Amino acid sequence: MSTYLQTSRYKKNEREIVNKSERIVDLKGPVVKITNPEDGEEKEFQFDQCYWSHDGFQVSGDGYIEPLIPEYADQKKIFNDLGLGMLRNAWSGYNCTLLAYGQTGSGKSYSVMGYGPNKGIVPLMCQALFREIEESNKIHNGSVSYEVNFSMFEIYNEQVRDLLNKRTMPKGGLPVRQHPVHGFYVEGLNIVPVGSEYDVGLRIEEGTKNRTLAATKMNVSSSRAHTIITITFSQRFVEDNMTKQSRINLVDLAGSERAKQSGATGDRFQESKAINKSLLTLGNVIKSKSIQKQITVCTVSPPYRNSKLTMLLQNALGGNSKTVMIATISPAREHYEQTLSTLKYADRAKSIQNKAVVNKAKTDILIKELLDEKEKLLDKLNNATQAAGYTKEEIERLRKEKQLEIRRFKEEIKNVQKMWQNQLESTHKVMENMLAETRRGEEEKKKFPHLLNLNEDPALTGKVYHLIRSGIVGIGNNRTTPKPDIVLHGPSIYGQHGFLDNKRGEVFIKAEQGDAILVNGEELRTVGRPRRLHHLDRISFGTNNLFVFWHPGEANTMEQKEQDLVKIFDEAQREIARQNTRDVCKEGAMWLKEEVSALSPMVRDAGAMALQMNRDVQFQVALLSGKTLGQQSDLSEVTMKVGCVNEFLLTRNDFINRYAVMREMYAMLEDGDPRWDISDKNQDPFWEPPETPTLIGSAFVPLVGVACMMDMDEKVSIYSYTADQSGFLDVAIVPCSANGGDLEEELEIEDPADMIGMDINFKIRIICAANLPKRFISSWCEYKLLDSEEKVVTGERSGQNPTYNFVYQHRRKHVTQRFLSYLQDDALAIQVWGRQGQTTHDEACMVTMTTVPPLSLTSELPVTEREKELHKEIDKLKSDLLYAENKLERIEEVVKSKKKTVLVCW
Repeated sequence: MSTYLQTSRYKKNEREIVNKSERIVDLKGPVVKITNPEDGEEKEFQFDQCYWSHDGFQVSGDGYIEPLIPEYADQKKIFNDLGLGMLRNAWSGYNCTLLAYGQTGSGKSYSVMGYGPNKGIVPLMCQALFREIEESNKIHNGSVSYEVNFSMFEIYNEQVRDLLNKRTMPKGGLPVRQHPVHGFYVEGLNIVPVGSEYDVGLRIEEGTKNRTLAATKMNVSSSRAHTIITITFSQRFVEDNMTKQSRINLVDLAGSERAKQSGATGDRFQESKAINKSLLTLGNVIKSKSIQKQITVCTVSPPYRNSKLTMLLQNALGGNSKTVMIATISPAREHYEQTLSTLKYADRAKSIQNKAVVNKAKTDILIKELLDEKEKLLDKLNNATQAAGYTKEEIERLRKEKQLEIRRFKEEIKNVQKMWQNQLESTHKVMENMLAETRRGEEEKKKFPHLLNLNEDPALTGKVYHLIRSGIVGIGNNRTTPKPDIVLHGPSIYGQHGFLDNKRGEVFIKAEQGDAILVNGEELRTVGRPRRLHHLDRISFGTNNLFVFWHPGEANTMEQKEQDLVKIFDEAQREIARQNTRDVCKEGAMWLKEEVSALSPMVRDAGAMALQMNRDVQFQVALLSGKTLGQQSDLSEVTMKVGCVNEFLLTRNDFINRYAVMREMYAMLEDGDPRWDISDKNQDPFWEPPETPTLIGSAFVPLVGVACMMDMDEKVSIYSYTADQSGFLDVAIVPCSANGGDLEEELEIEDPADMIGMDINFKIRIICAANLPKRFISSWCEYKLLDSEEKVVTGERSGQNPTYNFVYQHRRKHVTQRFLSYLQDDALAIQVWGRQGQTTHDEACMVTMTTVPPLSLTSELPVTEREKELHKEIDKLKSDLLYAENKLERIEEVVKSKKKTVLVCW
């Protein structure tokens, strides 16, 4: 397999601009060098060719991206190096496959399909193919006939969906079967004849539109599905009685980072439930094929059957195909791990060796053999007529029989050609109707205001439109009667979602639900209150239906619509991000804003799906500070709060994994499949066992007493991640001897800095807790000192006022300045964990979505909510102030009793 590397056509996002991202990738010929931003370690990888497409370009007047420096690789260079080679192999009769691999946004789809005037490998290859067919027809004057067939499908969540079929997809998608000779194929896939580059363009447009609708309905982004275009090219040589047939597979793989994000190791919702099972299996196949090359006797069997993608690509991975992989990477520091993973992935793919052969049709081979046999037989008959005892009449009869047999085979070939021509003519009629409908739609869009869809993939943007003719236009899902004028899909779309009212060219929008519609990132809070729309307003319905309002009467021109839509999508994303992250501070938390912005739509969707599937749970985004989690860093971690009467905190990866299973269940519910209602609770993503450990809160115990080698006995408050008081914890810290006994004499430390280099011993005693929340039937405590490898865990005790009586001795040799600063400036975070009591699963509760920040973050909540937060913060500050005053009094008493000057750092 040939492997090629390409740096992305890369546009820095807001986070990278703020962080002033640095480049960590360098190319030199076929060698790529990547530098670890943490330790400066460099790694090198070598491929057949490397291309630089990160910078050094300019946009021409017609929108084409052309090079400014010789190193820059534009679309034409990529095609000349990769596409033309594949085309030459196809003309020779070989199967060809192009795999585009890399993380989302790194340029896979751009390289394969292109955008606007920057055509990718697929359209340029089709353009060159039909141009060469036309030239060949002029030269051969009908002695060679050509047939080109086209198919386009995608694989999402192990379901194959035909993108050229408007009919309802069967439950579970199209089946993949195995032919004893030709291998795996998709049963029922629509394969259409195409006679020109224009025909292919129309089919790609049709498939892209269906892909857009499917992505919206399934609530997935285009980067989560594998798109496969197959072009079957047949050449029939009339004089030589031979047919060459080649299959060209062009595969745009899903974003590679999804595999990492799909789930955590050991989680009960395993990666087999994740979206990119097929991408993981593809990696395992490549790995096993690379192992086969390294050992002589191999028992490793590639797991082709573990996913539909690898079954359909079996020939491309070690079989009868000439295969090329183009891996696209991002050169930014933030994507080091993913870029390194992509490089390793592509490096393994180099070792795969295919055995490509020229494909010839069996009937044509048989005809050729018959002709050869005929000539030999005639020679023998002419030379040995008397010896064989044949008369001239018998010889003539045998000759006619052979000629009739050959003529019959030729007639079969002509019938096949005629059948293909009839199919092509029939397809042209269908395409003419589609084209007429498209033109009619374009004319209507020039007359009436309309909504145009927005998508993260520019190729899917502007493919779906909804006209707003005069009068009332209803918006809703397809489960209401009568059906609304504009039918939208998704669990967060209501039966009567809202209305559009076109009054003499002025369009007003009204929401039936308070949170159902966002206009320019703002909720239509007053239900039923109309708001006038203006040209280029961004409108979000639910969580996965994003449109721009286009008013032809207010638009200056319709020419630059495609380029404008890309900018409008970026603006809409920023508006939605501000809406979703209004509780996150604007400075120093850019990565948090991105995380919350990405999770918030999922949270709303999960809540809506829970409501429709009768799951009584609620979902919230929770930001836990590093201190709350017992870490030394103040960086916050995005987690999920799930619960009804009981509450649980899920990791981000766990929630994303569950969310994938929720979508599977919802898709089955939409199709009327009874399997959506999972009977086994352990497989239900909405359910969590009551005995699952849950963080009650954290108690922060100052360690300054250890720095002064003084006894401390404190009753500190336990605060939940929402800053609510969840009880009290009684903790004592006592200096001790090496064997754990009392100190024989008190240490006289005039300056804590004198402790540097000393060996110290002290005990931490966790005595009891009080007033824990009633829903917890048992609890225990955990903590970890600075640089400790393991956590210290108390025994589990029952009740709301448990007594732990737990003592643990810490021995610290050679106190360092870092550890001393930790004692003086930080507090020990003791986490209190608990198990909740059994509750019924039928208790009703509302589904909500809230973003709860740690105390260090600012807030832009409404006044009433902000007042509540301020009251909580005031109460906490009062408590901390009282604690500090008491502490100061006690320290002053100790100082006076010793009559020495002790430096205390608070």
